[in-house]
Amino acid sequence: MTTDILEKQALAEFNSGHYQEAIKLYKKLLQESDQPEWNEKIAHSYVARAKSFAERGMFREAAELWENHLRFTDTPLDEDFYIVWLIYCNKPDKAIHQLSQLTASQVDKQYAGLAEFIGYQALFLQADFVSTIAHESKFHQHFQLAQQAFKAYQNGDNEQAHALLNQLPFRSAFKNLSLLIKALIDQTGERQTIRTLLEKIPDYSIYAGVAKLLAALLADYGDLPQILNSVSHHQQNIIAKSLGLNKKQIEFIHRIQKLDENASAKVIFNLITTYAAVLPTEPLQRYCEYLLASYPKGIKDFQKKVRKFNVFELNRMQAIQCERQHETFDAREYWENCLEALKKDPEKNALKIALIYRRLADWEFDEEKINLLEQSLDYDATDKDSYKHILTHYQKTPQSSIFRTWLSKSLQQFPQEIDFLIIAVNAAYANKAFKKVTDYASQILKIDPLNTFAKKIMYKSYMARAYQQIEKKQFHLFEAEIERAEKLNLGKQYQHHINLLSGFFVFAAEDKKQGLRLIHQVLIGRYENPILMHFQATVEAMATGVPVSTILKSLPVCANNLISEAGLAQLTEIISLYHEEERHEEINKALEKIKKPLKQSIEKQQYGETVLLKFTETLLNIQHYELLRHVCKFNGASDFDNNIWRYYKVIAKVNGKPEKASFNDRLAMESLLEDAHAEDDRKLEILVNDFLHQFQQFNQVGDFDIINAIFNPNGEQDLDDEEDELDPFDVLFGHLSDAVYFKLEKQADKIVNQYPPEKLAKSLSGIIDERAFLLLIMQQPEIYSALILLKAAEKLKLDIGITQEQVVACYLEANPETPTQFPF
Repeated sequence: MTTDILEKQALAEFNSGHYQEAIKLYKKLLQESDQPEWNEKIAHSYVARAKSFAERGMFREAAELWENHLRFTDTPLDEDFYIVWLIYCNKPDKAIHQLSQLTASQVDKQYAGLAEFIGYQALFLQADFVSTIAHESKFHQHFQLAQQAFKAYQNGDNEQAHALLNQLPFRSAFKNLSLLIKALIDQTGERQTIRTLLEKIPDYSIYAGVAKLLAALLADYGDLPQILNSVSHHQQNIIAKSLGLNKKQIEFIHRIQKLDENASAKVIFNLITTYAAVLPTEPLQRYCEYLLASYPKGIKDFQKKVRKFNVFELNRMQAIQCERQHETFDAREYWENCLEALKKDPEKNALKIALIYRRLADWEFDEEKINLLEQSLDYDATDKDSYKHILTHYQKTPQSSIFRTWLSKSLQQFPQEIDFLIIAVNAAYANKAFKKVTDYASQILKIDPLNTFAKKIMYKSYMARAYQQIEKKQFHLFEAEIERAEKLNLGKQYQHHINLLSGFFVFAAEDKKQGLRLIHQVLIGRYENPILMHFQATVEAMATGVPVSTILKSLPVCANNLISEAGLAQLTEIISLYHEEERHEEINKALEKIKKPLKQSIEKQQYGETVLLKFTETLLNIQHYELLRHVCKFNGASDFDNNIWRYYKVIAKVNGKPEKASFNDRLAMESLLEDAHAEDDRKLEILVNDFLHQFQQFNQVGDFDIINAIFNPNGEQDLDDEEDELDPFDVLFGHLSDAVYFKLEKQADKIVNQYPPEKLAKSLSGIIDERAFLLLIMQQPEIYSALILLKAAEKLKLDIGITQEQVVACYLEANPETPTQFPF
């Protein structure tokens, strides 16, 4: 066999951890030539074998193997392990000699584990190895502190022990001993604090075994199997004895340890209930209840071996099981049974009641959802999300008393919640309650001084009042509002707006010539293009009640001008500013004034896509579809690849009304939706989906309508067709939510056999003759179902707002020929 092949085999054995075989092969190689690399491999193999023997407690053999490696290396490996093995196999002389060879640096920095072991030997076994360690080592100082601390602990002087231990540095050989003694001192304290100290002691420490024993004695019952699994059989017996566990309990712990980690809920449940008699009651019940959600068949065993469920618990378990099987309607019924049981002691069960109402609300929509959330807050008024849902629902009508009531409750409960303050600000602005706007916005800024929304809405509020004061000629109040707006420091665009409005104020209140001069000065200073001057001047003149023509005459003529790209960006900013202030009428009339040069600019100028997109989005916001169509025709849609232009083209064509879209428009949008999805353009997907949804709402055509459209192209109706009449059943029960209706229907199925038609007929005496009722059932069979639903409502004690008289009257109206009584 060649040297190369033999070397490869030796290396393979070494890398595989087959050190004995590796040693033999490398020794063969050394017979051929003396290679330093092969000597090193043999040395490492001997040390590795030594460690494997030590792990099995064979310290004598380990020491001998370690000594063999010295024949193959000039630099001894893992001397610290060797010294520990010598001590374990009772060779103190050799150990002392070896220790004396170590430098202070090796003891303090390199061999921390050995230093800890020597300290342990000296403190607890009275073995004198300390004097052998180099005198300059910090070990000696640390040992004295540890020794004094341990003696103080033994004498019951915990305060002194603590003080001494705190002098030990973090990298001391006695740091783990320090943690252990501190844990022992703190045994009267919080369990978790003691556990935290013990968990810091690593598994390789000489004190790890004691730490685990102490942790086991302090552990919760549920953590015990895991802790026992990490210690030796001897240590398990010590722990069991200390905790007073009996044979059955120890047997249970061993069986729990042997369970497969993927064991089913059924297997675990059956094991736990088998040992129920010897397990602590509270954790047993809690864990079994957790398992029953996945193993509902265990309910009978639980009630037999552990304890009986009360009404609430039984219904709760069944509700959870129904939810897991997606049987929502059944789950709802069980949750409502839970509510009925809990409401017998509402104060004690308030939070549980609230949580169930919120769970039920998740399955509902609109009014029914809000109703359930409102009920939940009667029992627990601290749920922020419930208030948010309720406010979002009612803020569609910010003037309504119910919205104001819930807003007040929300702010009272969460005065520092910015989301609620924003809702309050928006509602106040919509109601033109500008003082409230500034009050709420000021509160937001106290919480978040950099909140841009609050600053902008305060600005809008101040400016709105400033406009009002010019219109009402309350000029003495104008300047105060302008000063407040200026103090917000929102930027150049806003300051320009303030300066311009001040010019219009001077024109309206003081001196028309001076006012015109100021207006001219502000506009000329801000814009190069007269088109922009004319646009903003028109908006401001209309907003302040100043004659538009007078203002425009003082400005440069805007005809025959084109807007540059920078100018278009400025125009977009101005429009956006006035859109925020809800100056919609003024914006549209001002755009009419500059429409001609603006269209010419769009036709003749080439704008960058970013600026043009911003302008187009702004046109869509203000719903100016004429200009939007112009942009799509002469720019954007034809010159750029961005899919959004395809959307703008269709939306402009139909004037923002999806119901006016053609079949081809719908196809174009469907194709766009596919492309947006493929390119992960979420914003465009939402826009197109909304368009298609509205289109479908206005274009729902059934099969009959299609056939009718084919054979009746002019929309003519059959002469025999009559107007659709409302179904009496829908008239009576159409107001009920799905949840209530399905609840009634389920109860009706249970009681239907109790009420045959003849029995129902007798219960209606005084309302309708018995024979007439039976005849009405033959003509209108659904009246029977309607009356059974009424009986179901009575059984469930639900007030659904319908009486027997109303049911009979409704079906008689649908069947007027039915006699109400017979002469015989």
